[in-house]
Amino acid sequence: MRVQQQSLKIADMARLALLLTAMVLPPAASAAVRPAAQPVRVARFDSFFAAFRKAVLAGDREAVAAMTRFPFIDARAGRSCEVGDEGCAVEPDSLGSRDRAEFLAKYDRIFKPATIAAIRAGRVRPFAPGRDDGEVSGPLVPGEYLLEAPDTEAQLVFVPWRGSWKLARIPFYS
Repeated sequence: MRVQQQSLKIADMARLALLLTAMVLPPAASAAVRPAAQPVRVARFDSFFAAFRKAVLAGDREAVAAMTRFPFIDARAGRSCEVGDEGCAVEPDSLGSRDRAEFLAKYDRIFKPATIAAIRAGRVRPFAPGRDDGEVSGPLVPGEYLLEAPDTEAQLVFVPWRGSWKLARIPFYS
């Protein structure tokens, strides 16, 4: 009987110690045992593209520029340089844009009739293994979407960006 009482007292003391520890520890210490927060989920591409399509078809250039990542890259062979490339000369007909103002100045050349037709038709698709990874730098990488148009120079690439999506570049094809 005495052994049972001692083990009961030890169990009670252990519970009390746990309770007191939980009450005394600062919130930061108890956060260490909480599960990690879920990473920010990228907004669904179809919702982004619906808003992008609406802006393009309405001619809302400012809204389109707000949905574009800068610098906007024209990756057609020899037309643009990546930020930081030394000794790279941008071709005069490049549609690459360092900022919003330059993008808006080139808007009509970027959004030519073939590009707008592909946007109107909703011809977008995600990266496809075996189809998009054959090029040196590839027209797409996993996680990106391509606006497909019969004229490759009318195509556009969309990338995940800070929890949403952005228009990023005209793809490279060799």
